[in-house]
Amino acid sequence: MTVNMNTLIGTPKLMATINSPAMGLKKAFDEKFFSLRENADSQTFKWEQVPITQTTAAAVSYGSPARPAPKTDMNERDGRCIHLFESLTHSGQTLVDLQSDVQETRDRAAGDFTRQAVNFGLRFDNTEIASVASVLSQGVIYQGANGHIQLTSSGAVRTISLGRPAANMNQCGGLITASWATAGTDILGNILNILAAMSNAGRPCKKIMYGTNIPGYMRGNTAISGMSSKSSWLADQLAQSRLPVGFGDPANQVVWEPIWNSFFKDASGTTRTFFDGDAVLFLPEVDKTWYTMVDGAAIVPTKVGLASNPAEAVASLKKVRGKFSYARINDNPVSVDQFFGHSFLPVLLDPAAFYTADVIP
Repeated sequence: MTVNMNTLIGTPKLMATINSPAMGLKKAFDEKFFSLRENADSQTFKWEQVPITQTTAAAVSYGSPARPAPKTDMNERDGRCIHLFESLTHSGQTLVDLQSDVQETRDRAAGDFTRQAVNFGLRFDNTEIASVASVLSQGVIYQGANGHIQLTSSGAVRTISLGRPAANMNQCGGLITASWATAGTDILGNILNILAAMSNAGRPCKKIMYGTNIPGYMRGNTAISGMSSKSSWLADQLAQSRLPVGFGDPANQVVWEPIWNSFFKDASGTTRTFFDGDAVLFLPEVDKTWYTMVDGAAIVPTKVGLASNPAEAVASLKKVRGKFSYARINDNPVSVDQFFGHSFLPVLLDPAAFYTADVIP
C-alpha cells in the first residue's frame, strides 16, 4: 500500500499538533501574558521602552504658531529570542510500520509522532511559563549551559535583562517600610503606598499575587488582627490563607491571588519556583502598552523525504514563527528524525509598570 508520508508526519500535520491546546504546567498568571503576541521577522529584533506621559499639552490662540513640544524619551533595546530546538530519532522500523498494509500498525506509528509533538508542545509552553515568572519576579531570564531556564545567574551562559528598575523590586524604593513579620508594621500602609504609586504612574493595580507566608503575616499583624476580630468573615478568609477582593483597598476592589502555583521542574526534575513565601506581586491590567510576547522566525523544511536536487530542497523551506515541528527521513541507515522548536521572548515595554516586593527586608 502506498502511503503519503507528508499526510502522516509532514510539517502541516506536526505543526497543527504541536500548537494544539494541552495541559502542562499551571499558568498561574493572567492568560494575556501568553496571548498578547507580536511577530519578529528573525531571531533578533528591536523594541522601545516608552513610559506613560503624564504631562498636558500646551494651548495657543487659534492661528498662532505651534509651541515646541518635548520629545518623549524612548529607550531602544535589542532583543534576541530564546530559541528552543530539540530532536528525537525514530528507527527505520517506524518507516516500515508507516507503510504497513495494516491500518492499526500505521495508526500506531503515526500516533507516536503525534504524541511526541504534543509532549514537546507542552515543554515549550512550560518554558514560556517559567520565562514569564522569571521576568515578573526578577526582571531577568537566566539560561544555563544545558539550555534550560534557571533561577539564578550561577553558571548561566546567557542573561536576558528586561530593564526593570531597582525601585520596583525588593523593598520597592522604600515603599515597604519594615518587615511584615513584625506585628507592629503598617502592612496596610505599605500596600496603599504601592497602590498609590501605580495609580500616580497611570497604571492602577488590578491584581495582587502573594506568597505562602503572607496570610500568616496578616494574621499576626496588630492592626489587621484587630480588623478580623470585628469580622468573622475576614477572620475565616485569613484562617484559610485567603485574602478577599478589595482587601487593603476596598474602593478599587483589587483581586488577591496566591502565587504559590507558579512553579516548574528544572532539567534534573527538581521543582523550582521564582517566588518565595515572602513575595508580593502588584500587577496592573495586562495589555500591550507595557507587555508583549515576541515570536521569532525560523526556517523549516516542509517535505519529509529526501530532495532530488538543491533547488527542490530550497523550495521546500518555509518561514514560521513561534512553535514548529518537522520530520526528516535519513537513508544511511534508514531512520526518521523528528525536530521540535520554538522561538520567543517576553518583553517589557514599560518595565516600571508593576512591582515585585520582598516584604522581609
